[in-house]
Amino acid sequence: FDLPADSPIFGSAEEFVGWEIETTDTDSPTLKALHLYQKLLRFHQDDEDKTAFLDANLLRLNFGYNKAYGEEKDARYKAALKRFTDRWGDHQIAARALFRWASVLRSDGDLVQAHRLAERGKNAFPDSVGGRKCYNLIQEIEAPESAVSTERVWNEPIPKILVRYRNLTKVYFRILPLPFEERLGTARNRPEYLDNNERKALLAKQPLRAWSVNLPATEEYQQREQEITPPADLPSGAYFLISSHTPDFGETDNVVNYTDFWVSDLALVLRSRRNEGKLEGFVL
Repeated sequence: FDLPADSPIFGSAEEFVGWEIETTDTDSPTLKALHLYQKLLRFHQDDEDKTAFLDANLLRLNFGYNKAYGEEKDARYKAALKRFTDRWGDHQIAARALFRWASVLRSDGDLVQAHRLAERGKNAFPDSVGGRKCYNLIQEIEAPESAVSTERVWNEPIPKILVRYRNLTKVYFRILPLPFEERLGTARNRPEYLDNNERKALLAKQPLRAWSVNLPATEEYQQREQEITPPADLPSGAYFLISSHTPDFGETDNVVNYTDFWVSDLALVLRSRRNEGKLEGFVL
């Protein structure tokens, strides 16, 4: 049994409860779940306090979003959540529906509308579960983010540093020598292999170069890319490039990126001959 998105799964509560599901796959877990949701909604539909009914109804919609298939799934789910919040906007469970709606919009890349809906849920019921989820979503949308990359070998012409970022207007850089010979055989020369103590020890050292760059502001919480020109007077050798959102390169409310590179007039082009157990290369 497959659950189509154009079925009553995203219809009104009345349409869903009245849905007579036809299938020969009576052992389907999805079918059994749908029957349970129908029974829950029937049981609570006449409650004076609508909390249990609304809770089951919202969970039914979320279940449908996780299980249904079809191109119209997102559109029908968002329409159902809109209908839910329009009808029950004075109940705190509406804040949970707004959070779900905003989460789908965030996945679609519509961060402005997602932020607007999350604000609505947070402001309406700030102390509810949904209101707090909306608050957390707002923090995620507004959070500064960055990722830094560069070529492994710097030689003429000196390659750029690429910064992908959002919600950020300034980035700080440090370049420190990488004691490559000390780390040979340890498999810990790359930044991804450094432990927290090693990263702290790096940041405590005097950098060979340190500078900052102002970044154009991002619009509508969207990511953008900026190329940075690095220092051109570094002597040959291995280095760590470290970036930070704050000048102290601290751990609180900050993102610190580590990457490594070589300054050299030489480059290697390698290829593996796995069938023969050999590694070939060219020194350029």
